[in-house]
Amino acid sequence: MVKYMTQQRRRLLEFLKSNPDKLFSPKEIAVQLDGEEVSLSAIYRNLAFLEESGVIGRVMRAGSKEVFYRALDSGVCHGRVHLTCTRCGKTNHMDAEVAKQLAEALRKSSGFEIDTARTTIYGLCKSCHS
Repeated sequence: MVKYMTQQRRRLLEFLKSNPDKLFSPKEIAVQLDGEEVSLSAIYRNLAFLEESGVIGRVMRAGSKEVFYRALDSGVCHGRVHLTCTRCGKTNHMDAEVAKQLAEALRKSSGFEIDTARTTIYGLCKSCHS
């Protein structure tokens, strides 16, 4: 949980939470928040703070050095593995029961426990592989 929430951090987090199925680069966030008196440097600082606080996650697309962010504590994401398309960037959520079965199978086979809300599987979505 974030202990100190400035107005800029709150607005940034609200924006990410309102778009739980999308990944945004800092520059894309700046465009979306244009006119709200949030500079690009403030966006970078606040993203780093929110990531360190554990309320947002950082993702890199395959073949790209650009970093993207998304909210982690969205109710939509709770207990769900993220399925992110490497072509279009859209993120969907694995069915919660399937995610639970996957996590259990990994725990039984390797003793490794995954954090389903922070786990992302990369591949091609239905639209892109057709």
